[in-house]
Amino acid sequence: METTWFPTRVRGRVTHLADAGVLAEQMKASLVEGGVLVSATAGLFFHGKLIANLLDGKGNEIKSADLTVIALQTALEWQQKIELQGVAKRITIQLFDDQGGDKDRGLLVEVEIDSGRGSSN
Repeated sequence: METTWFPTRVRGRVTHLADAGVLAEQMKASLVEGGVLVSATAGLFFHGKLIANLLDGKGNEIKSADLTVIALQTALEWQQKIELQGVAKRITIQLFDDQGGDKDRGLLVEVEIDSGRGSSN
């Protein structure tokens, strides 16, 4: 069996593994005035940019937003507000490789957005 290794850096204990990278804690997404506040600690397997996709209750995309550009040697800790008119129920974070052609490197995480009416993450 052949194994391919991908280097990454992350602060803390790895709690989630995905095609695009690892999380050191569960990503948090909460409704706030005028949008959604997203925070996470992650390490990624590829250079690139993270894209957030906000979904309605039926899983339809209602907004896509660039989050940040990533370098492999960086342990990623971010908190960012995504402006949004309306209400999203879930959020997905995908990694797109910036090394020629914006290749989709896969899903990092998908979580339910906390509406503030009890914990749903």
